[in-house]
Amino acid sequence: MGLLRDNSYDRARLLDAAARARRRGQLREAIAHYERVLAAEPRNPELLRRVAPLFAQIDEPDRAWHTYRGAAGEFLSAGFADKAIGVYREAAAQMPRTAVAWLAIAELEVARGRIVDAKLALLTGRSHYRKREDVCVAADLLRRALAIDPSDFHARIDLARCERGAGETAHALASLSEALVLRPDCVRRIRWEELRTERSGTRVWAWLRALASALPAPRTSSHVPLARANSAPERRRVVLATKSPAQRLATRPPFGESHWPVAAVAAPSAR
Repeated sequence: MGLLRDNSYDRARLLDAAARARRRGQLREAIAHYERVLAAEPRNPELLRRVAPLFAQIDEPDRAWHTYRGAAGEFLSAGFADKAIGVYREAAAQMPRTAVAWLAIAELEVARGRIVDAKLALLTGRSHYRKREDVCVAADLLRRALAIDPSDFHARIDLARCERGAGETAHALASLSEALVLRPDCVRRIRWEELRTERSGTRVWAWLRALASALPAPRTSSHVPLARANSAPERRRVVLATKSPAQRLATRPPFGESHWPVAAVAAPSAR
């Protein structure tokens, strides 16, 4: 009788056994129980959603993604777009280096009219591709984000760096030219990125010119001392020949005869 019970299909018993195995960490046993239920209900999105993370945890990302995609597809067919987005977000959280998960989120968010959320999903996905061998995938995610929001300056600079890392010099320089149109005030940063992309005398000269244009202009003093308007104009005393030498010395300016012409020129301008 026990053998007959084990071979018979009992949905509730199988789900309970799967839950117990999952709590004990026996993931493969839990998957086996869920698969028996799925054999009878292959299009049950809740069951697919329940078993998918188990595949990810036992390091079978392909089977996990196939199961997640099946669950999302069933929700979409039933008209539950937000649940489908939730499934893809779970997939992205479990397997952040699965680019198709981030692309699926962005596509559904755009269809729902949530442009900001779509762009954020793509940029979040890009953040998980930082290795040298990831530049092509990262560039693809950035291009899709820029297709949604072409005015994102930082994403365009990031794209240029990825294209440079992939050896796409012409594409990288084109991206930097577009970045310069967006932010001409960041010319120094853009010229430096151009120089890193293409080492040439022209790029060096452009970078130096950008540095020079950013230097502060030398200060020039605009203060010109003027004679005080309220001061009475100075008049040179006429020394009569009849005065004695002592009297003539008393009438000379305190700093010598050489300073008299200066006073004579300044006096008319003060009038």
